[in-house]
Amino acid sequence: MPSRLHHITDPPASLNYAGKISYLHEADSLAIVGSRRATREGCRLAFSFAYDLARAGVTVVSGMALGIDAMAHWGAHMAGGRTIGVLGCGLERDYPKRNRQLRQLMKRDQLLVTEYSPTAKPQAQNFPYRNRLISGLSMGVLVVEAEINSGTMTTVNHGLNQAKPIFVIPGSVEDPMKKGNNALIKMGAVPVTTPMDILSYLNLM
Repeated sequence: MPSRLHHITDPPASLNYAGKISYLHEADSLAIVGSRRATREGCRLAFSFAYDLARAGVTVVSGMALGIDAMAHWGAHMAGGRTIGVLGCGLERDYPKRNRQLRQLMKRDQLLVTEYSPTAKPQAQNFPYRNRLISGLSMGVLVVEAEINSGTMTTVNHGLNQAKPIFVIPGSVEDPMKKGNNALIKMGAVPVTTPMDILSYLNLM
């Protein structure tokens, strides 16, 4: 169990995993999160930020969901970097089915972790709960695209409770998919427009 998870609320008793377990002990890691119903721009930004951060040596952590999560994992992998997927179900569950190729790749070349038994079903309550692990494994949380009342906000709340910096890509005030982003900036989150902004803030230059 990585030491950073010892200090979160309700730390897991154990983790099941597939892939490169050494990634759990990499010091420099960042959660990249956002909507499952991501726009094309949101997907592009998630991939681009993850790609550049991974190239800079940052381990990208996300939740293996459709949309922003999947694009963040793909970006880090395509950069030849490290990425960790935190599941809300068991390792043997093929969920979501549209991420089947990504899931197999992550098991082989990256890392999947879960606190659930191998055959555990993907129940709705599991996902907000697992989000404490996504932020817990990370130095900070980057929100790419989020609606006001979205699951992304639970990861943000866990990150705030864990005293992690929250980074946000700003968006148009007229874009409903950016309302969560802009609300977080009003509340004091750090606006970023390039991966370099994050690297600089975290002293990872």
